Amino acid sequence: KRRPFKRLIEPLELINYSSVWYLRAVDTQAYNGPEIKTYSLSRIKEIEVMNEFFEFTDTSELEKIDESGFGIFYNPKAEIKNYTMRFYDNIAYIVSLQVWHKNQSGRWIDDDTFELTVPATNDIELVSKVLSYGVKAEPIAPEEFVENYKKEIKTLKDKFGL
Repeated sequence: KRRPFKRLIEPLELINYSSVWYLRAVDTQAYNGPEIKTYSLSRIKEIEVMNEFFEFTDTSELEKIDESGFGIFYNPKAEIKNYTMRFYDNIAYIVSLQVWHKNQSGRWIDDDTFELTVPATNDIELVSKVLSYGVKAEPIAPEEFVENYKKEIKTLKDKFGL
């Protein structure tokens, strides 16, 4: 269990992502100087309005975050990679109509198979998303994405004795 901690932050924007609210803010006390971080609103237990003002003018960092890839988790030091998944049957049609990222690309392989590629700095949320579609979805590339997906399935299998 994590211990509560206090941060002095300057709020920048609210984000609703996958039905969860997040606050993107400048952490003015970050170890290496002010840094943009994302906080889940459900984890914020107490707010105190301060009479201090931190002027945030470098919107280029926010733009980089928005460009960085799929998901809410941003790592400025991580490489952006393309992650490819395939969807089948009725799920293929549903996913073909969705926008997961503004720089995504998609193509129909055949009448029942849709392939989606999205940029991301990691596969954490993509593994979960593909798992949520069960046998009607699978990761294709990169190989580490496929391996992380398989590890997660093995963990689930072992946990439930399947």
